[in-house]
Amino acid sequence: MIKAQEEVVDGYTKKVPFACGNLYITLNVIDGKPFRVFLKLGKTGACQRALLESIARLVTIMLQEQVTSLDRICKTLIGMTCDKGMVGRPSCIHILAQELKSYLPAEEESDER
Repeated sequence: MIKAQEEVVDGYTKKVPFACGNLYITLNVIDGKPFRVFLKLGKTGACQRALLESIARLVTIMLQEQVTSLDRICKTLIGMTCDKGMVGRPSCIHILAQELKSYLPAEEESDER
């Protein structure tokens, strides 16, 4: 299990515009590997906010407990769509998967569905 030993952990927040508005992905990173995920959708209702927070928490648990590989998480989430998605504009879950995929070594990168 990966645990943050310090109160301050490196990370960044990325703003990604898409069909529903702006998605803010915050990733905390330890030793060059994603450790914690936060998702926020600008100007959204409580239901969407709760769903995104739930997904972020589950992905965080998977990353910290190392119950599955980062590659498998990415393969599962890449290609997810929603009713707000437009041609050429991915869903917020697909955007998260793409961001996580950037942490895979080049030889391990998964193919998109």
